[in-house]
Amino acid sequence: CQAGDSCDDGDPCTFDQCLSNQCVHTPDADPFCCEPTVLAAAAFDGVDGSGDDLTWTLQSSSTQVAWAIGSSGPSSSGSGALRYHNSAGGYNTPGVPNSGTASSTPVTIPWENDILIGFMLYADIRPGAGVDELSLYAHDMDEGEWIKVWEKSMLEEGVGAKWQPVWISSDLFAGKTILLKFEFDTVDAATTSGK
Repeated sequence: CQAGDSCDDGDPCTFDQCLSNQCVHTPDADPFCCEPTVLAAAAFDGVDGSGDDLTWTLQSSSTQVAWAIGSSGPSSSGSGALRYHNSAGGYNTPGVPNSGTASSTPVTIPWENDILIGFMLYADIRPGAGVDELSLYAHDMDEGEWIKVWEKSMLEEGVGAKWQPVWISSDLFAGKTILLKFEFDTVDAATTSGK
């Protein structure tokens, strides 16, 4: 190496130097550098989400199917999940489209870049555009508008009866206090068998 720039290992938690024509990577002394910090978490293990850092307001266009917090159905960890379903465990309302939202209490995003919004998703829903639209929105409390930050077309593994992680950059909201909102809309009235 000739200079420190040529020794950049891409790890933000190391101090990179070129010493005697050799790259040296010294761990950053900042104790929080390499440790993941959770700003807010929601495991949904309680019937009402009690004990989570965020609480959720649940709304639905139907009395037959709605967002719910609880332990009936699949869970990626613990015993609970936030799910959109009817009493049979699916989201089918034959002949009638349905939709609903689950909106969080506020969370403040630090000024640092590379803060991620993450969740585990079980999306046994219909693939393709224009049906079973599943999205996540963020609302900047100062700006007053909802911005779509994720939708089902962004799933790396596609939809299906399996758990998969979803990670979204929050850089757009650095230094802001935001609300999060999951939205599901069947769009049409087709009969479905998914969860």
